[in-house]
Amino acid sequence: MSANFPDWLPKIIPFDGDWDDYLGRLYAIFEGDFKNTSLEYAGRRVWYDSRLGDDSRHGFEEGFWHLTTKDEIIYDQVRRTKRKERGPDFRRAERLAWCRAVIQHASDPAVLCWAYEEEFGQMREYLWLKEHDYVVILRPWQTRKFGTVWMITTAYHLDYPNAKTNLLSKYEARK
Repeated sequence: MSANFPDWLPKIIPFDGDWDDYLGRLYAIFEGDFKNTSLEYAGRRVWYDSRLGDDSRHGFEEGFWHLTTKDEIIYDQVRRTKRKERGPDFRRAERLAWCRAVIQHASDPAVLCWAYEEEFGQMREYLWLKEHDYVVILRPWQTRKFGTVWMITTAYHLDYPNAKTNLLSKYEARK
């Protein structure tokens, strides 16, 4: 990586033109980073959403989909209705390996971390690799066996104009 990237940040995983093959490569990283190993942040375990997704072709967990795809609004002209559907987000997917690295290196000055109470009253923990436009969002999750853990809500590359402004306003209103 270039000199302005932290040395702990993994390389981007380039898309090779075949989405199914790419998903397989990404899922192998997801398994190594989250399924087959443990991870902690601020003294609590970090989990992912292990519910199986609706995509019957792949059967990947929701946690994987939220790190590699994004919601798209699909308009059905016949029924005149809109629905959400997860579609590829190549900027998010190519940075999949960054998610674990950012969590592990949250104490690094390159990562801006804060708690924020969302409009719906739930707390979120933001880990923003600000210089590289990448954010990981965690939420507290209560379990019987382990007490409170962190659940990965999502992680993504900031790819729209107001994303930084939105995150900065959340940082300024942090708890």
